[in-house]
Amino acid sequence: MFLFFQTILQIWTYAIASSGLDVVYAKTVESGEEDENPIDYLDNDNYKRVEYVLFMLIGFIVFISTLFTGALFLFQTILILTNQTTWEFTRKDTLNYLRIYPKDFYPFSKGAWENIKMVFFHGNQIRKWELPPAPIQKN
Repeated sequence: MFLFFQTILQIWTYAIASSGLDVVYAKTVESGEEDENPIDYLDNDNYKRVEYVLFMLIGFIVFISTLFTGALFLFQTILILTNQTTWEFTRKDTLNYLRIYPKDFYPFSKGAWENIKMVFFHGNQIRKWELPPAPIQKN
């Protein structure tokens, strides 16, 4: 949930920074002549130049961090839907209790909705983790 809300907050921050750029651009167009380049108008006032660069910098930093946070959010969502830990995902071949299963089989998964309920709506109940039986492989 933290990653979800962090991603939403970063998208919102990016939108605010982008609207700030629009405001600075609109100020330069309104106060300059119509055929004058708005960027040339920024050269006349250091405050406007700093404001413009600041909004560009904030927008760029937020955009890059949103990519990383969004990717981490998607990765954690996949782990929740398949009921895996990061360790199980990265070391499936080396974990003794997972070697007996095929690579595309998730032994602890009970289906996407049941996995979501287990993570978010567990009611503080302690669960006993048992290793599911190995699937029957057809030859």
